[in-house]
Amino acid sequence: MINFNFRCCRPNPPYQQPIELLSTLSGIRGDLAALQFGASPDEVVIAYQPILTWTLYRAARGTLESELLAGPGILSPGSSAVKAEVSIASALDQWQALLDDVSLHCDAPEMMPPRWIGFISYSAGELLEAATAPASTVGHWPLMRWQLFGRYYVFNSTAQCWTLCALDHARDPGATQAMACMEETLQVTGNPPVVHPPKQHASVLMVPQQDRLADDIAAVQRYIAAGDIYQANLAVPWMVSTSEAPVAIYQRLSQYTGAPYSAFLRFANHHVICASPELFLLRANRRIRTEPIKGTRLRFSHNPVADQAQCRELLHSAKDQAELHMITDLLRNDLGKICEYGSVQVKEPRRLMAHSTVWHTNSTVVGTLREPKSGSGWASIIKAMCPGGSITGAPKIRAMQIIAALERLPRDLYCGNIGWINGTHGALNIAIRSIFMQGTYATVYAGAGIVADSIPSEETREMTAKARAPLAALGVTIE
Repeated sequence: MINFNFRCCRPNPPYQQPIELLSTLSGIRGDLAALQFGASPDEVVIAYQPILTWTLYRAARGTLESELLAGPGILSPGSSAVKAEVSIASALDQWQALLDDVSLHCDAPEMMPPRWIGFISYSAGELLEAATAPASTVGHWPLMRWQLFGRYYVFNSTAQCWTLCALDHARDPGATQAMACMEETLQVTGNPPVVHPPKQHASVLMVPQQDRLADDIAAVQRYIAAGDIYQANLAVPWMVSTSEAPVAIYQRLSQYTGAPYSAFLRFANHHVICASPELFLLRANRRIRTEPIKGTRLRFSHNPVADQAQCRELLHSAKDQAELHMITDLLRNDLGKICEYGSVQVKEPRRLMAHSTVWHTNSTVVGTLREPKSGSGWASIIKAMCPGGSITGAPKIRAMQIIAALERLPRDLYCGNIGWINGTHGALNIAIRSIFMQGTYATVYAGAGIVADSIPSEETREMTAKARAPLAALGVTIE
């Protein structure tokens, strides 16, 4: 058992707002994470200085390897970098054992302990279904990566107050001093940053080929006509080169979208800039919830009449309603694998969601996880649920096979999950409306659910609507 003490304090104003603090911390070298969704909807978490990092990746020879890295003095001498060759199932069990092994002691009972922050890629979800596993290739992104950080800033946007959280342990009892440094960093350093347009025009390296996309949509519809599937979610990428600072791109994207499940991750040469509107899983002890999105219309913020017409069109669309019901039923089935019999319920079959750039409809499905002895840990949940049904199709496995055959690039983290875990609590989004950066190269994906009566031009329009905000944050305008 690895034991940590968790200490916290609440500084007095004046202090920076979250985006200001993130900009300040981005000047410090090392891994950095920010989530717009914490233990409550009004909580923002910013974390740095990782103590433990667990990563699953595909090695050069195509095998899977896990790696556990620890800060100085955390693990016993000689075990600070532990690598192991694993299968996807054993990797999840290893990950679960690590989540269970770390013991946190909190000196402030009203506070949640710090979270593990990380992601599960779509590619990891593919491996969970042997029938859909792609050929063994070395990906540019880890399959999974989870970190326990030593320093956390937690902001309550309703109360407009910060809580500083720091971990210490027997070999490094430095939390009190660390919080003093954190409080100094948090102090207002000048005028709040203003969101400016991109300083430099981004270079567009690749855009979706419309003829190829129309052929792929037609191919999906042939599979539907043959009885293979009812729906498949096709995605296309845009690739861009930019010299903009990733934190500035995130700042613009956050301003454009105001998405409720946004995230910013920095590690190695990678940046994840996510403005997701979709909650994949929210867990509180044995209660679990998912909120799949199906149905999208572009918003016209400067034309209220046209904007409301788009809203009405979405609400009255039999096609979009059928898509949502289909995916809702799929997720009911996935939750049924891990929940008590009879506990899975559709709380809201269809609800309108207003975002700054698009209208969406979604549903809410809830359930009660089985007793722990029946396998209700995070590993069991991921095995049953990933990848999410809203970004694959129905039936899920066959839809994933068709997606793998038609899409030209691996999705990697796109359509995977980003979030936090704290024991039997946690939340994961669906990693859509995102920018995935390696150095100066950025990739933006957008997808649409293809069904029997899909019209290629309308599906293309939906993809473009979804990609517009991430590309605008990069300095690229599309029609």
